[in-house]
This record gives sequence, structure tokens and C-alpha cells, in this order.
Amino acid sequence: MKKILFVLLFYTSVSAQYTNNDYELIKSTFNRSFDKELIRDYLASSNGDSVRAALLSLGHCNDQTWIPEIIKLNFDLYGNYISLALGQLGPSGLSTKFLFDKILNPNQNKYIKECFEALGNTADSSDIVKLLEIINVNKDRNFIGLPYALNNFNSRFPLPQKENFIKFLISKIDETDNLERNFDVLFALYRLVGSEDARQVLINILKSKSNDINALKYYALGSLRKESFFPNDDLLFNELLKDNDPRIRTEAARTLCFYDFKDYEMIEKYLSLLFDVNANVSRQAAISISNIKIEKGLKENLYENILELINNSNITDNARGELFVNYCNYKNDKYLELIENYDSIISPDFIYRILSNYLLLPQNNFDYIKGNIKDTTETDFLNIAQAVIPLQESLSGNAEFNKFILSILNSSSPIGILLIAENLDSVIVENNISALQQIILEQVFTYINNKNYSESLKSLYRLSKNISGDFALELLQIFKTSQVNLLSAFAKNILNEKIYAGADKDIDFNIIWEYSFKYSRAKINTDKGSFVIEFTPSFAPVSVGNFCYLASEKYFNGCLFHRVVPNFVIQTGDPSGTGWSGPGYEITSEYSLQPFDEAYVGMASSGKDTEGSQWFVMHSNFPHLDWRYTNFGKVISGMDIVNKIDQKDRIINIELLK
Repeated sequence: MKKILFVLLFYTSVSAQYTNNDYELIKSTFNRSFDKELIRDYLASSNGDSVRAALLSLGHCNDQTWIPEIIKLNFDLYGNYISLALGQLGPSGLSTKFLFDKILNPNQNKYIKECFEALGNTADSSDIVKLLEIINVNKDRNFIGLPYALNNFNSRFPLPQKENFIKFLISKIDETDNLERNFDVLFALYRLVGSEDARQVLINILKSKSNDINALKYYALGSLRKESFFPNDDLLFNELLKDNDPRIRTEAARTLCFYDFKDYEMIEKYLSLLFDVNANVSRQAAISISNIKIEKGLKENLYENILELINNSNITDNARGELFVNYCNYKNDKYLELIENYDSIISPDFIYRILSNYLLLPQNNFDYIKGNIKDTTETDFLNIAQAVIPLQESLSGNAEFNKFILSILNSSSPIGILLIAENLDSVIVENNISALQQIILEQVFTYINNKNYSESLKSLYRLSKNISGDFALELLQIFKTSQVNLLSAFAKNILNEKIYAGADKDIDFNIIWEYSFKYSRAKINTDKGSFVIEFTPSFAPVSVGNFCYLASEKYFNGCLFHRVVPNFVIQTGDPSGTGWSGPGYEITSEYSLQPFDEAYVGMASSGKDTEGSQWFVMHSNFPHLDWRYTNFGKVISGMDIVNKIDQKDRIINIELLK
């Protein structure tokens, strides 16, 4: 793997930007006030880092009047940052023309990848068609970065002439050379859902004995999986099962299930992944079993085996849960009986998933839920709410059910309130208007100044609009008085009242700034072992400062890794363990040129400027996250621990290091 990592990291190398002398610029960016005089001073500076810092700031300003000033800067010095800023500022004919001019200039060799990447964000469909015409005329030219333009555009709109682009990409795959180009092409094929024409090339990559191309193998397997295909090649099947890299075995678990199984011997070989030393491989195999397509007799044998495996003490709890979900999917007419027989050994989140999926006996589902409420943690409320929401259509006329679902809305659970408010059935609303108004008002007055409930109260406002416009307006007037800036700004925005820059922030910038450059690293101690993150405040000073502030407050102690996607990310930072919560405030996004390659650390978000406390570590290289998520550090030791962490493993504590 060393060679491909070297190539990719060299390919995306960038200079530092922010320093601890940039207090005013970083504060202006944090508040989204974008002091024009200050930024122009930075752009005119002879200090390259200052110019780059200004471009990073402008990339978040949503003000396209800056584009003429941006494109006048020295492209040879700042082309990657210019491209990033233009890409972040979005669709623009002026930006697109500028980027095309750079891409087509035969004398321009620097920052072409970044130009393409930005073009995917600035161009319209006619520009993309023009791009295809250009590459068809210049087929021998190395259009480095083209895959990123296609991926970015395709994330915005359907890609025009997609099949023609795919054919061009396939023609650029070299099975023996140029790892960088091959990676880019395979990444794009994976994101664009590939083509049958690429199958043989992908298979040849998988057959390679070189360890230097593992990153290519991930995407080759992924592209085949998206076509629900794996060749009838027993030798390749067996080799992938035994690959030394757990990430390859994870992708094999996702893809080998599409092999044409003719006998049970090959199925047993696939099932051996359930006992893999890496828990993520085991869990992924348990999930992917549902994709195996076999004749009825073999299927009966498979599911008899699965039932035995559910009781096997050597299977991890998560793999056992996924196997149980699969078994209930197979025997869905007996799901309640199976739940009652196995709920002592199956984690509740899997039980509630099944109850959410199968509604054959809604009253029985409801009876089970009522009779099995043991705790009232946020995870319990999440599970219960997700299980009762699908029952509303069938049980909306059931008075006991109505009372139960309204009790969740009237609870102290932020996640319970939010989920029910967002999903309450219109019939239940109509039949309980008076009770709902009372509950909503009580909840609003109880939690109006509690920052942990701001999203829940927003959901109650959206619910109130289904009751009456006057009632919704009444809530907005109450929200305006909130000490939670995010909530008061939310109300003022709807009421078209002026909101001052930074007035929606519920964390003082100076608290974050105190920690932005204070620590260089953090040691994350988990129940699987420890790993060390090196911070990059030069790219993300707000995110680093926020992380260190929260860590110093012991906020992360005991947090679960609530989301683990094998060979993608491990995610944590939510003390509720649900993935729906955070610190009660939001910080600003800090997009940069740092790549989301293996070991990099990013901030989770639900959109621009919605980051809080949740963060993730990359298992592998997934460039579709680049320019879309804040990247604030990298694991410099302990990646073996990162790769072992399974969903519901836990942080013990975090040590901040200078």
C-alpha cells in the first residue's frame, strides 16, 4: 500500500494557510461576516500563506462578486486555492470560462486536477457536453482530474452523455502502469456506477499480486458490486477471502455474495468471513448474505446454517444481530415469534429494526414495544420512535396508541421529540389538536433556553404549522426571546428580521480560539486500544479548537463509535450514542485541499456550517468527501486500532498533547 499512498499524497500536497496570527480573519470567517477590507489586505499580501488563508475564507462566503478579484491572482502560485474558492462559490459562467482556459492551455501544467474538480461545481450541462467534445478531439491528452469533474457534476445533476464519458474513462485504464490515473478512473467508475465494458479490466486488477494497488482493488470490487456481479472464478474467490488486508476482505464480503453459487462448499467458504479476526469484515459478511441468490434447496440449507450461527458464541454481537435481521427477513411471517425467542441474545437496536421493517401485525408490534421498555436512554427513545412511526397509519384510530406516541412527544428526550414531531401522522394531528397545542407549548416553555433542544423545538414549530398558521407564528415570537442564539436566529430568519453576523452562534469564538493552536496531537484511548491524531489547525483552526475544547471538558469520554461503515469510516462524538445529537451549538465548516485519504480525520455534518462534536476517521481513500467536509487532522499512529474498532465500541478518554 505504501506506493499508492505516496503517489496520492504527493498528488494532493498543499501549503499551510492559517496561523495563530490570523485571529481577525478566522473570527470573521467563523462569524460569516467576511470583513472585505481585511480580506483585501490579505489578498494583496506578499505573504503566500496570507493569500491562501484569504482564499480559504472566501470559499465560504457565498458572494460571487469576489470572483473577478480571485481570478486576477497569480495562478502559478495559488492555482489550487483559487480553484477551491471558485468551486466553493458554485455555478458561475465566469468561473467556468476561467477554469476551461486553464485546462485547455497547453502551457499550463500546474493545478489541472483542482481546475477539473472546481469545474464540476461551477459548470452547467452544456459545459459538460462541451467538455466531452473537447476530450474526443484531444483523446491522447492526459486529462488529469477529469474523473473529479464528472463526480462533482454528477452529485449536482444527472451527468449528460454518461455512457460516453464512461467509455472514455475505461479507455484510460492502464493495467500495468500509472497508479494515480488508474485510481482516479476507478474512483469515477465506482461513483458513476461503472459499466459492463469495464468488467475484464476490473477482474485483471483484482488478479494482480501487487500489494501496491490495494486502493485500486477496493474500487474494482466496489464497481463490480454496484453491478451485482462477480465472475465465476474460484481461484480469485479464494484469494480475496484470504487477502492480508482486512479492507480487501471487507470489500470481498460485499462483492463475493454475487458469485454464482452452485454448491454449498462455496457458500461455506463465504460464511468463513463471519469468523474473520476483524469485526468489520464479520459484520459486513453478515449484512451481505442477503444478496446471495441461490436455488431453493441451497437457500434452505443456508438459512438453517444461519440459525445455528446466531447461537454461536464465536460470532460478534453485531454480526449476530445482522444475521438475525437476515433470518427474520427470510422468515418474515414469523418475525414476532423469532423476536420473542431470541431477544435475550440480540441487541435491542436490531430488534427494533425488524419491528420497523415488518408491519404484518401492527397491534402485536405495539404490544411488544410497550411490554419491553426497560430504560429511557436516548438510544431507547430512538429505537422506540423509529419502531412506532411506521405503525401510525394502521393504529391512528387506537386511543392507547395515540396516547403512547404523544407521550414520546411530551417526554424529555430531544431525539424522541424531534422524530415524532417530524413524522406525526396527519390523522393523529387532526384528532389531537388541543392536546398537541398544550404539549407543544409546555415543551417550548420548558426547553426554550436549553441549547440541547434547539433542533427539537424547530421540529415542534414545523409540526405547529400543521395545526394553524397563527399557532406557528405564536411559537416564532416565543423563539425570538430564546437565549439560544441558533433558535432565536431561526425565528428571525423566518420572520424576515435582521440577523447580525455571528448572532446565531452559541459558542464564543474566543473559547475555541484559546484551543486552536494550543495542542498538536490527541491520544484517543478506546476499549480496543489507542490511536494518535495529529491536528492541522493551519487548515481548520475552528474545528481543531472546538475538538480540543470539548476534549478538555471530557465531553468525549464514554462516547460510542455509533457509526462504523467498514472500509469507509468510524464515527463518534455523540454522547447520546444515537448519531443525532451534539454539543448544543454549531460551528462553521472549514473546507480545504486536504484529501480524505486513509487515516485523515473529519467533522461529520448534515450540511454546510452544521458541524458540532461528531467526527470520523477514514479507513481508506474516498475523494468524494474532498471539499465537502472539514478535514482537521490525521492519525499518525494506531491505524491498526482504528481498523479494529466496531460499531458500539467506546472511547475511554482523550489525552491532549502539546
